[in-house]
Amino acid sequence: MIASSEQTTMKFGIVPAHGPEHMAVAIEQVRLCRLYEFDSVWIEEHHAPGPYWASPLLAVAALVPHLDGMTIGTDVLVLPLHDPVHVAEQAATLDRMTNGHFVLGVGLGDTASEFATFRVPARLRGARFEEQLEIIRALWSGGTVSYKGVFYELENAQLGTFPLTAEGPPIWIGGWGPRQVDRAARLADAWLPGPVRKLDEVAERQDAYDQALNRVGVDPLRRPRPITRDVIVAPTDAEAWALAFDHVLPSYEETCADDDSIWGSQNATESAADRMRSQLRQLAHDQLIIGSPSTVAAEAARCMSRLRADHLIIRLKLPGLTPGQMSAMLKLIGEQALPALRQLTFSDADR
Repeated sequence: MIASSEQTTMKFGIVPAHGPEHMAVAIEQVRLCRLYEFDSVWIEEHHAPGPYWASPLLAVAALVPHLDGMTIGTDVLVLPLHDPVHVAEQAATLDRMTNGHFVLGVGLGDTASEFATFRVPARLRGARFEEQLEIIRALWSGGTVSYKGVFYELENAQLGTFPLTAEGPPIWIGGWGPRQVDRAARLADAWLPGPVRKLDEVAERQDAYDQALNRVGVDPLRRPRPITRDVIVAPTDAEAWALAFDHVLPSYEETCADDDSIWGSQNATESAADRMRSQLRQLAHDQLIIGSPSTVAAEAARCMSRLRADHLIIRLKLPGLTPGQMSAMLKLIGEQALPALRQLTFSDADR
């Protein structure tokens, strides 16, 4: 049961343009975030051709000088692909560089080719993940660490740079499986749901997370409650839907063609154009947020209220969109949608 009745200030962040070739655009988008008083910036990890960051902690470090006090984090770092001692020390360094405004968002990863490339067995990655978190927190606490686990052994290991506090930066865990949601309750400071599930599914996992927190004696509303959503915005609803249909949907279909959790069932009698329109409607229903600034504000408010979320992370980095289109969307959100979203409170969610 959720016990807290206090109002919470809502926070809003973005996932900016990604990839080394788009660093100048990402810096400009961070500047716009400062202008519109967003609260956070988030970096993803991917190891594939395209505008991605293969080294998200390097990208975070590159953006730190432009933050002016905003929070920055990973959404998410694929932790099993990394050495936990390196992650602990790099995160401690970023904690100091940001004056305590860094969030280490981590996940298991699910791309077989990435695990093969890094020569890390995908099997038992959950157990590896738990050992990694144990090592990271132990190293952050100060002193030397000796550790013997199934995957890692340390003898008198010590960081060269410690975080600002012994607790280190917040750790947020992403992922959808029951075990990962349980890990978020037991081992992390928040559960970080990504953008690739419908709202009903997110709400179901959120309930499971809240129950897991209750089992360990934690009030769910005392923890951050972030949610990441893909947003497509244009001056009018019609223009936003045209943008989604012409640019985003074909790339979604190409990269996620076999993911039934995204597309649902297929109708073999539909024409290609009708099928694409049907698929876009499926995506837009409780997954993508598509529309004018006022529509986006209303839909985002509905999403946050349903989940009692207090931190909306808007992913502008969508397949098929140019960095310029992402910047234009950011301006529309900042100028016209964000002021309305700033009025949200948990009291609104209870109505």
